[in-house]
Amino acid sequence: MVYVVLFAMVAGFLAFRLYAVLGKRTGHEQPLPKPADERVVTLPPARPVDTVPEVRESVVRTIETGAETGLRAVISGDPSFDVTRFLDGYYDQDAYLLCPPHFLPNLGDSWFLDRYRANKWVLVTGEADICRPATEQAAWALAAKSVPHSLHVWGNGSHHDWPEWRKMAAVYLP
Repeated sequence: MVYVVLFAMVAGFLAFRLYAVLGKRTGHEQPLPKPADERVVTLPPARPVDTVPEVRESVVRTIETGAETGLRAVISGDPSFDVTRFLDGYYDQDAYLLCPPHFLPNLGDSWFLDRYRANKWVLVTGEADICRPATEQAAWALAAKSVPHSLHVWGNGSHHDWPEWRKMAAVYLP
Protein backbone atom coordinates (compact mmCIF):
# COMPACT_ATOMS: atom_id res chain seq x y z
CA MET A 1 0.00 0.00 0.00
CA VAL A 2 2.89 2.35 0.78
CA TYR A 3 4.34 1.74 -2.70
CA VAL A 4 1.04 2.66 -4.37
CA VAL A 5 0.83 5.93 -2.44
CA LEU A 6 4.48 6.69 -3.19
CA PHE A 7 3.96 5.90 -6.88
CA ALA A 8 0.84 8.13 -6.96
CA MET A 9 2.79 11.00 -5.39
CA VAL A 10 5.63 10.69 -7.96
CA ALA A 11 3.10 10.47 -10.82
CA GLY A 12 1.24 13.50 -9.50
CA PHE A 13 4.48 15.49 -9.18
CA LEU A 14 5.49 14.62 -12.77
CA ALA A 15 2.02 15.46 -14.08
CA PHE A 16 2.09 18.83 -12.33
CA ARG A 17 5.59 19.64 -13.70
CA LEU A 18 4.55 18.70 -17.22
CA TYR A 19 1.39 20.80 -16.94
CA ALA A 20 3.44 23.76 -15.71
CA VAL A 21 6.01 23.51 -18.55
CA LEU A 22 4.12 22.37 -21.63
CA GLY A 23 2.57 25.09 -23.73
CA LYS A 24 4.74 27.90 -22.30
CA ARG A 25 6.68 30.07 -24.72
CA THR A 26 10.38 30.36 -23.94
CA GLY A 27 11.57 32.47 -26.89
CA HIS A 28 13.41 29.58 -28.54
CA GLU A 29 10.55 28.51 -30.80
CA GLN A 30 11.13 28.11 -34.54
CA PRO A 31 9.06 30.33 -36.81
CA LEU A 32 6.01 28.71 -38.38
CA PRO A 33 6.25 27.99 -42.11
CA LYS A 34 4.48 30.37 -44.46
CA PRO A 35 1.09 29.29 -45.79
CA ALA A 36 1.18 27.83 -49.29
CA ASP A 37 -0.51 30.86 -50.83
CA GLU A 38 2.33 33.14 -49.63
CA ARG A 39 5.18 31.01 -51.01
CA VAL A 40 6.67 32.23 -54.26
CA VAL A 41 7.65 29.63 -56.80
CA THR A 42 9.83 30.60 -59.73
CA LEU A 43 8.82 28.62 -62.80
CA PRO A 44 11.15 28.03 -65.74
CA PRO A 45 10.35 30.14 -68.79
CA ALA A 46 7.63 28.72 -70.97
CA ARG A 47 8.86 27.08 -74.13
CA PRO A 48 6.96 27.09 -77.40
CA VAL A 49 5.21 23.85 -78.22
CA ASP A 50 5.85 23.90 -81.95
CA THR A 51 9.65 24.34 -81.88
CA VAL A 52 11.82 21.78 -83.57
CA PRO A 53 14.33 20.12 -81.25
CA GLU A 54 17.88 21.11 -82.02
CA VAL A 55 19.96 18.54 -83.84
CA ARG A 56 22.98 17.35 -81.92
CA GLU A 57 26.05 15.60 -83.15
CA SER A 58 25.92 11.87 -82.69
CA VAL A 59 27.49 10.67 -79.47
CA VAL A 60 30.64 8.60 -79.70
CA ARG A 61 29.70 5.13 -78.53
CA THR A 62 31.95 3.55 -75.96
CA ILE A 63 30.28 0.15 -76.37
CA GLU A 64 31.19 -1.96 -79.38
CA THR A 65 28.31 -3.09 -81.58
CA GLY A 66 28.70 -6.79 -80.75
CA ALA A 67 28.96 -6.06 -77.04
CA GLU A 68 25.88 -3.83 -77.19
CA THR A 69 23.73 -6.74 -78.37
CA GLY A 70 24.97 -8.93 -75.53
CA LEU A 71 24.57 -6.14 -73.00
CA ARG A 72 20.98 -5.52 -74.07
CA ALA A 73 20.24 -9.26 -73.73
CA VAL A 74 21.64 -9.31 -70.18
CA ILE A 75 19.82 -6.16 -69.18
CA SER A 76 16.48 -7.24 -70.61
CA GLY A 77 16.44 -10.13 -68.13
CA ASP A 78 15.80 -7.77 -65.18
CA PRO A 79 12.92 -5.28 -65.40
CA SER A 80 13.60 -3.61 -62.02
CA PHE A 81 12.90 -0.08 -63.21
CA ASP A 82 9.86 -1.16 -65.22
CA VAL A 83 6.73 -0.17 -63.30
CA THR A 84 4.35 -1.67 -65.85
CA ARG A 85 4.51 -5.05 -64.12
CA PHE A 86 2.59 -3.44 -61.23
CA LEU A 87 -0.12 -1.84 -63.39
CA ASP A 88 -2.04 -4.95 -64.55
CA GLY A 89 -1.94 -3.96 -68.20
CA TYR A 90 -2.78 -0.28 -67.64
CA TYR A 91 -0.46 1.96 -69.66
CA ASP A 92 -0.75 5.64 -70.44
CA GLN A 93 1.57 8.66 -70.66
CA ASP A 94 1.98 8.76 -66.87
CA ALA A 95 3.06 5.10 -66.79
CA TYR A 96 5.43 5.78 -69.71
CA LEU A 97 7.05 8.72 -67.91
CA LEU A 98 7.43 6.73 -64.67
CA CYS A 99 9.44 4.04 -66.44
CA PRO A 100 12.98 5.24 -67.33
CA PRO A 101 13.73 2.25 -69.59
CA HIS A 102 10.78 3.33 -71.74
CA PHE A 103 11.12 7.12 -71.94
CA LEU A 104 14.86 7.76 -71.60
CA PRO A 105 15.97 6.09 -74.88
CA ASN A 106 13.30 8.09 -76.75
CA LEU A 107 14.03 11.39 -75.01
CA GLY A 108 15.30 13.89 -77.57
CA ASP A 109 13.95 17.19 -76.28
CA SER A 110 16.94 19.37 -75.42
CA TRP A 111 14.89 21.27 -72.81
CA PHE A 112 14.57 18.10 -70.71
CA LEU A 113 17.99 16.70 -71.56
CA ASP A 114 19.70 19.93 -70.48
CA ARG A 115 18.06 19.56 -67.09
CA TYR A 116 19.26 15.96 -66.79
CA ARG A 117 22.75 17.05 -67.87
CA ALA A 118 22.84 19.82 -65.25
CA ASN A 119 23.22 17.14 -62.56
CA LYS A 120 25.75 14.44 -61.82
CA TRP A 121 23.86 11.15 -61.38
CA VAL A 122 25.42 8.57 -59.06
CA LEU A 123 24.17 5.00 -59.51
CA VAL A 124 25.22 2.45 -56.89
CA THR A 125 24.60 -1.28 -56.82
CA GLY A 126 26.15 -4.40 -55.35
CA GLU A 127 27.87 -7.20 -57.22
CA ALA A 128 25.16 -9.67 -56.09
CA ASP A 129 22.28 -7.15 -56.17
CA ILE A 130 19.16 -8.38 -57.99
CA CYS A 131 18.82 -4.86 -59.45
CA ARG A 132 22.36 -4.72 -60.80
CA PRO A 133 21.38 -5.38 -64.46
CA ALA A 134 18.70 -2.67 -64.31
CA THR A 135 21.13 -0.22 -62.69
CA GLU A 136 23.67 -0.96 -65.41
CA GLN A 137 20.94 -0.42 -68.02
CA ALA A 138 20.15 2.97 -66.46
CA ALA A 139 23.85 3.88 -66.63
CA TRP A 140 23.97 2.81 -70.27
CA ALA A 141 20.88 4.91 -71.08
CA LEU A 142 22.37 7.97 -69.34
CA ALA A 143 25.63 7.49 -71.26
CA ALA A 144 23.74 7.27 -74.55
CA LYS A 145 22.21 10.68 -73.81
CA SER A 146 25.54 12.22 -72.64
CA VAL A 147 24.17 12.70 -69.13
CA PRO A 148 26.96 12.98 -66.52
CA HIS A 149 26.84 9.94 -64.26
CA SER A 150 28.94 7.36 -62.48
CA LEU A 151 28.17 3.72 -61.78
CA HIS A 152 29.59 2.16 -58.62
CA VAL A 153 29.38 -1.62 -58.17
CA TRP A 154 30.20 -2.66 -54.61
CA GLY A 155 32.04 -5.94 -54.11
CA ASN A 156 32.34 -8.41 -51.22
CA GLY A 157 29.04 -10.10 -52.11
CA SER A 158 27.10 -6.88 -51.66
CA HIS A 159 23.41 -7.59 -52.28
CA HIS A 160 19.97 -5.95 -52.31
CA ASP A 161 19.24 -5.31 -48.60
CA TRP A 162 19.06 -2.56 -45.99
CA PRO A 163 22.44 -3.19 -44.35
CA GLU A 164 24.12 -2.65 -47.73
CA TRP A 165 22.05 0.46 -48.50
CA ARG A 166 23.01 1.99 -45.14
CA LYS A 167 26.70 1.55 -45.98
CA MET A 168 26.17 3.03 -49.44
CA ALA A 169 24.18 5.97 -48.10
CA ALA A 170 26.94 6.74 -45.60
CA VAL A 171 29.42 7.01 -48.51
CA TYR A 172 27.35 8.84 -51.13
CA LEU A 173 24.87 11.02 -49.25
CA PRO A 174 25.96 14.24 -47.55
